[in-house]
Amino acid sequence: MRPHCDSLVPDGVFVPEEGGVRIEPLPPPRKGEVERLLRGVSHRVLRLLEKRGALPAQGPEDALQTYQAHSLQQRLSWTEVEVRPPPRKQPRCALVEGFSLHANTHLHAKDRQGLERPGRYGARGALALERLSRMEDGRSAWRMKRPLPDGTTHLRFTGLEL
Repeated sequence: MRPHCDSLVPDGVFVPEEGGVRIEPLPPPRKGEVERLLRGVSHRVLRLLEKRGALPAQGPEDALQTYQAHSLQQRLSWTEVEVRPPPRKQPRCALVEGFSLHANTHLHAKDRQGLERPGRYGARGALALERLSRMEDGRSAWRMKRPLPDGTTHLRFTGLEL
């Protein structure tokens, strides 16, 4: 599993005016701006992991390799290393040292239903609690939506693993 984060970001700045505020639209970010932002985010995430002891103090390239190796070592036994082709080049999308940023989705101001969909997605819990249960040995069992090819229907975790 990989960490994943979604954000709804206004494509303008709020400007105070008499009686309220208005939004001043901004042009969409250029690819270079998206890449620069992602480089900054990836650097900060790796430094935070290093500061919290999840990564040894090293340069960012070594830290990323260490993090990826640790991730693979800790993977569950039923998984296989997922090999994905790099994303095709799209405007306002970047891939930097294993981190990716997709900033190419725009919702029109009057598209209330379009705005509601990502808002609901972002507001839902990370885990569907009705699929999580406690086993007799104290571990947690996670019921998957679909069985794995080997027939596995539940994943079992200790509290720390979960």
